[in-house]
Amino acid sequence: MGAACGCFPKKSMKSDRQPLLGHNEETGLDSARRLVDWLSTEPSGIEPRITEERIQDLCNLAYSDQIDRKEAAAVSFVELCQRMTQPVPEMMLPPIIKLLQSPEYEVQKPASLALTNLATRGPAQNKIMIVQSGALSALISLLESPHDDIRCNASGCITTLATLDTTKRQIAVHGAIPPLIALIKNTDITKHAILRNATGALLNLSHIEINRYDLHRAGVSKEFMRLLSSEDEDVQFYSCAALSNLAVHSAIRLALTQEQDGLIFNALIRLLSSRSEKVICTNS
Repeated sequence: MGAACGCFPKKSMKSDRQPLLGHNEETGLDSARRLVDWLSTEPSGIEPRITEERIQDLCNLAYSDQIDRKEAAAVSFVELCQRMTQPVPEMMLPPIIKLLQSPEYEVQKPASLALTNLATRGPAQNKIMIVQSGALSALISLLESPHDDIRCNASGCITTLATLDTTKRQIAVHGAIPPLIALIKNTDITKHAILRNATGALLNLSHIEINRYDLHRAGVSKEFMRLLSSEDEDVQFYSCAALSNLAVHSAIRLALTQEQDGLIFNALIRLLSSRSEKVICTNS
């Protein structure tokens, strides 16, 4: 999967390892200059050539104590990940995770976008590598960020990671369900993409049996029923589809029909007059 970065022992995917380099003024400036030269001269539309030296430059900035250098690394990763279509080199993930764990908004925002680009633009192998790299804990913690754009990036990335059957259970085990439910319960959210992402992530998690029981026990069924009345047709669709998945199990199905005196029946009947064909089909 590529040569090991000088910041980390070979085959290590742990994001909490300390880089084996010094962050003096000259090292940081040299790394920044080389990255600017590289990204500005690489032809657009062509797969970027990633070398150990370039990853080392990114590590020099990502593991710096200076905010502007960490931000420069995160922004560079965004641009780099937008161009990549091949599987992500293993050595690229630890510095991105380190940036996700940074307390600064200016660093978290581009770092979370970079990881989202890797998950959405690259091959399915990228999703598996991101989950195996230890990125889930950092992503899940960002779901509780006070900043809408960071919550949007984190929830969107988790939604994409949860499209694979091999990752759905790992995402649930790492504790993603409670903060995702907290997002769909939050009526103060003004950015509709956050609600769509969180509802979509929970829908994706509901596709495997063991997760359905965890979701129902966590109280998601009541929230899905409430969201059947959402003005957002995508949120309606995701909620209806997720309830259909949960209702596969007789015990959950019985609980749904008894919830709030059969509220679900009235909500589903109203959806039959929806303007969205996919909502009507799911409801039927």
